[in-house]
Amino acid sequence: MMKKRSLGKTDIKVSPIGIGVMMWMGGQKGMWKRLPYITSEDKKSMIKASFDGGVNFFDTAEAYGFGRSEVSLVKALKANNIADKDVVIGTKWMPMLRWARNVRKNIKKRLEYLSDYTIDLYMVHAPISFSTVRRQMNEMAQLVKDDKILSVGVSNFTARQMRKASEVLEKQGIPLAVNQVHYSLLKRNIERNGII
Repeated sequence: MMKKRSLGKTDIKVSPIGIGVMMWMGGQKGMWKRLPYITSEDKKSMIKASFDGGVNFFDTAEAYGFGRSEVSLVKALKANNIADKDVVIGTKWMPMLRWARNVRKNIKKRLEYLSDYTIDLYMVHAPISFSTVRRQMNEMAQLVKDDKILSVGVSNFTARQMRKASEVLEKQGIPLAVNQVHYSLLKRNIERNGII
């Protein structure tokens, strides 16, 4: 079993490896048919193998099919009798062409699609909103205060944007949990650009 780690400065414990379900938005028809189609049985098997191996963190997003990947994740978790208390789910708000006030409207759909599962981590998917980082973080903080989500994160933010997000949240007693960024053996620029 994998030893769990704290998610940033939160009390949430996650496996050091998580499973992303972006490709679960694929389908057999319509606009989704260009993406790989993964059967429900395969999704169930993937979640079982991951969970049995110690993975408890699962990542999805609004942009991954506007609910399709979120619903698929919940179905696979339920098919394996994996309870909400045993997993950590992260999802993301897509800020493109939106104002920060959309965060609270949008959370209703995320909660609906994830049904009986808690949103442990809610992230701003990219720094491309019409609103400032400050306004976005204030909206995210309100979701924590309203018990809609457990923690706040960002994704694809620069070091400066990440620091601003953290500063705004800290004023409200909420730590910035993560900055989810692309990092691999081939893409290592976060080692030099101030993010880590």
